[in-house]
Amino acid sequence: MPAEYEGGAIATDRDDLIERLRLLRLHGMTKTAADRHREGYAHWDVTMLGWKYNMDNIQAAILMPQLRRLEAKLHERERLAGRYIEILSGISGGADAV
Repeated sequence: MPAEYEGGAIATDRDDLIERLRLLRLHGMTKTAADRHREGYAHWDVTMLGWKYNMDNIQAAILMPQLRRLEAKLHERERLAGRYIEILSGISGGADAV
């Protein structure tokens, strides 16, 4: 999935990654800017080095149709990978080296 301009999107079904990814997207801070604004000053920590990427509405609009094709694209990549493995399996250092 392409990352559009300065930001992007990450999709995961791994629960062990969700909180870490949420922290990373906020520079590693435990409170979002909206939380800090809404709640007034309340202590927050930077628990790890993170990044700050923004996706605007135009970038999101470009991404949405790509998300609808995500499963089909994944299946196509898996099909092509299988084909490469099949073709390269007879070559020394081919698919067996992967």
